[in-house]
Amino acid sequence: MASRLYAWARWVLHRRGLVIGSWLLLLAVVGGLGTTLAGRTSNEFTIPGIESQDAQDLLRERFPRASGAVARVVFATGDGTRLTEAAPRRALAAGLRKAADLPEVVAVSDPVRSGTVSRRGTIAYADVTFAEQPSDITEGMRDTLRRTMESARDAGLRVEFGGSAMEPPTEVGGPAEIVGLVVAVAVLALALGSLVAAGLPLVTAFVGVGIGVLGVLFLSRFVEMTGTATVLALMIGLAVGIDYALFIIARHREQLTDPATDVEESVARAVATAGSAVVFAGATVIVALGALCLAGIPFLTVMGLAAAGTVLLAVLVAISLVPAALGLLGERLRPRPRPSSPDLRGSAPGTWGLVWARAVTRAPVPVLLAGALGLLVLALPALDLRLGLPGNASKPAASTQHKSYDLLTRGFGAGFNATLTAVVDTTGIPAGDSAATVEKLRITLAGERGVAAVAPSMTNRDSTLAVIGVVPTTGPDEKATTDLVHRLREHAPAVDRVGGALYIAGTTAAAIDTSDKLSDALPLFVAVIVVLALVLLTAAFRSLLVPLKAVLGFLLSIAAALGATVWVFQDGHLGDALSVASAGPVVSFLPVLLIGVLFGLAMDYEVFLVSRMREHYEHTGDAAGAITHGLARSGRVICAAALIMVAVFAGFIFNDDPIIKPIGFALAFGVAVDAFVVRMTLVPAVLSLLGRHAWYLPRFLDRVIPDIDIEGAGLRATAAPERAALLTARASPEVWEHDEEDDGRFAEDTAEPCVGPAARAAGPTSATMLDGLLETHAAVEALSREIALAWTETTGAPHPPAGLHHTGELTEAEQYGPREPGGGADSGDVGWEEHTMHEETPGPAGPPDGAAGIAPAVTPAAGGGATPGDDRVKVPGEVGRAHRDALRAAAAVASARLICHRDTWAFLLEQASSHRHFRLPDRVTGLDDTRDGQVEVFLSGRSLLAVLTALRAVLDAEDEDQDLVTWALADALYQRARDAVTAAVADAGTSGEDTEIVTIVLDVRPAA
Repeated sequence: MASRLYAWARWVLHRRGLVIGSWLLLLAVVGGLGTTLAGRTSNEFTIPGIESQDAQDLLRERFPRASGAVARVVFATGDGTRLTEAAPRRALAAGLRKAADLPEVVAVSDPVRSGTVSRRGTIAYADVTFAEQPSDITEGMRDTLRRTMESARDAGLRVEFGGSAMEPPTEVGGPAEIVGLVVAVAVLALALGSLVAAGLPLVTAFVGVGIGVLGVLFLSRFVEMTGTATVLALMIGLAVGIDYALFIIARHREQLTDPATDVEESVARAVATAGSAVVFAGATVIVALGALCLAGIPFLTVMGLAAAGTVLLAVLVAISLVPAALGLLGERLRPRPRPSSPDLRGSAPGTWGLVWARAVTRAPVPVLLAGALGLLVLALPALDLRLGLPGNASKPAASTQHKSYDLLTRGFGAGFNATLTAVVDTTGIPAGDSAATVEKLRITLAGERGVAAVAPSMTNRDSTLAVIGVVPTTGPDEKATTDLVHRLREHAPAVDRVGGALYIAGTTAAAIDTSDKLSDALPLFVAVIVVLALVLLTAAFRSLLVPLKAVLGFLLSIAAALGATVWVFQDGHLGDALSVASAGPVVSFLPVLLIGVLFGLAMDYEVFLVSRMREHYEHTGDAAGAITHGLARSGRVICAAALIMVAVFAGFIFNDDPIIKPIGFALAFGVAVDAFVVRMTLVPAVLSLLGRHAWYLPRFLDRVIPDIDIEGAGLRATAAPERAALLTARASPEVWEHDEEDDGRFAEDTAEPCVGPAARAAGPTSATMLDGLLETHAAVEALSREIALAWTETTGAPHPPAGLHHTGELTEAEQYGPREPGGGADSGDVGWEEHTMHEETPGPAGPPDGAAGIAPAVTPAAGGGATPGDDRVKVPGEVGRAHRDALRAAAAVASARLICHRDTWAFLLEQASSHRHFRLPDRVTGLDDTRDGQVEVFLSGRSLLAVLTALRAVLDAEDEDQDLVTWALADALYQRARDAVTAAVADAGTSGEDTEIVTIVLDVRPAA
């Protein structure tokens, strides 16, 4: 994946104007369609196959008058006057007559005649029935109805509105959402250290989410869609759009801290590495949201697909528009150097990251227990989880819907707002018996425990359908009401026996049916999500325990988020602070939605964090160091991304919609817990306990599972020709033609580049060369950073002592190779005394007197033989094996000069390929005698030993007419490489010789 994204980013950079213009054109086209041809959204949740929905369908088909949208107009007197008195009754009747004259109204009830006046006579209601369904009621119709009641208000009556016809559309973009975006901007500025860089993720995210949301609005013209679907698409699209852009931009700026790094090369590598993680994480979110269709609920399917579409756009924007914009901004995004601090250029972790990583891994068991127990305590309220659909009681206290709910409760009892509808299909009942059957059923229902009143039955024109209103004694959110619904449905068999059918419908019944439907679908959905996580993460990290740990952490996050949501919205805590009007059941589809969305977002952070750990482990084999390195290098960006997502989601907590509010809270809380507690705390603790076992994958699975390569380990050195020349000129070993002058030294001013390797090798436990050393930094500078990193990780100090930095000068031994091809040399070894690097054993070419900083020196052995140096690296405290090997390898590479003939590596590979365990290159690009090119070779431990054996044979050759390679310090390099490979094979166990432990990237370039 990394190689393909690298090539894609290069293509984008060369056509940045076309890419940016295409995205802006798409935004304009979709924006025009979305604003001019948008359909209507509704707040109705239809679920085929449940009893309450079947009843609603019957009413719509046979009794349209009873199925249309209803506006319930509630009247009240404030001074105790009865509404049945002459003056209030005249004012009330005048308003209702105006409402009945509206063209879209089909019926208006009279409170006095229909008996909908409270016992005290101070509260009454009238139902205004529209011909249209609730989703077809416009804001203009609602405003017109409100104006018809102005005469009643003028007469001193209080008038409030409720019912399905008066449900306002879901709105976004209020002050709270804007505050969330302001917080996101502040976090971006702090994380990236630049206002220009901070503004870029917002701009690109707005492009992606604008296309997504406007596209959803256009599609609502053809697909029935709830307003919640649009808001969810906006919420998730904006959050992931900012985060995905942040990950790529942060990696780009991290790479640009090296002054030698070319902007376009940095952009391409950022897309290839961080972009690979973005694509993988985005695909996980998309699949998880798409899996919502498993619930078999149309509105939930539409919500999931709408959100998945905006996530897909966020991924496409991140890997196309973002790199195009980065290329356009160019050097303006390069971080300013900080002369006051040593230049670690990203090699050393930040102080806070290092401190946190050490704190977690120093005592992993207490950290793990405390974190897990804390999350379980947060999850406890979820044991009492009750599901339902929000009613007018959940509306803001100042809204007319909430006020009408309070008036009706005060006038008619708590059960009035939970009115149930018994729908009787009398088609199969003999014509003479249908009326008697319905009346008998009405009397039976009235005698049920918990029933306050039963209204007279109503029948349609052909008497094939009857409707009976049942008022419970308890409210819509109480368990007693739920029990009553089940008891009423127990009368259905008696109706069936006489040829009819009984359906219990209404808002409360619909909430019960929806909850039952979702509860049935939840086990399958969770199972699919868990299996999906295990499969994808096993492929990503090539491990069994890491995916298992990730899934367990995800389940803890879900449990904690549900527990907190129940504690706030169901149990009624923090209601005033979060503007929760009243406590009640949790939205019925929130658990399924939360699991789908939070799974994808949790995997985002898992991928970005663990991929850095995996990358370091692959290069060093140091399991403990991988945890520290990964957490320190990615922790800051992950924290910033999580804070941004929490800010975006938290902005929706203060939305007036009672469905959006708990969703925003659950997602904000879930992301915060998952990012800061699970990923940043529990994951390092678990990996610390598992050690190297965390990265174990059985060989049969390793052969079967595809290598996704989200860490970019297989990324080839596909730099542009001019960049390749620059890198070859800056990095050691450097490539030169053999050109001896009279003094026997190789003249640098007449040297010409020829075919040679720019090799990058990395293996577990022992690193023969440092990853990226030859690609991005001069070798001596890289050595300085490695020593500074060793100092930081050994002593805990954020920076090495003053004066411990590279002076930019090379010793004489670094500047010149041996006098004759075939001559050996010894590197000496690296010591650390008084903050100055020098050779352990004194020699004729030691460091110049008074040389400051790090200057690795080499003493050519007398007679051209190899003299092994001291294998010690003197640093305060203990240094891990991987760091020790890295220092030694860096010193050797920094001192090396390569003099080659163009057929040398062809000869070496030919020798190695004769071994049966040698794997041929995956890809070969431009490998010929006339063009620049690279070849990537993957070697197992056994085949790498074969390569080293061939190298040894070439080094020992004495015939100068053969195609030979001669390295200064070649013998020392060979010996170190062989020791490192042998150690790696031994550490890997019996299968180590067949385990891929090194990647060599050869840069093949024609002679000038």
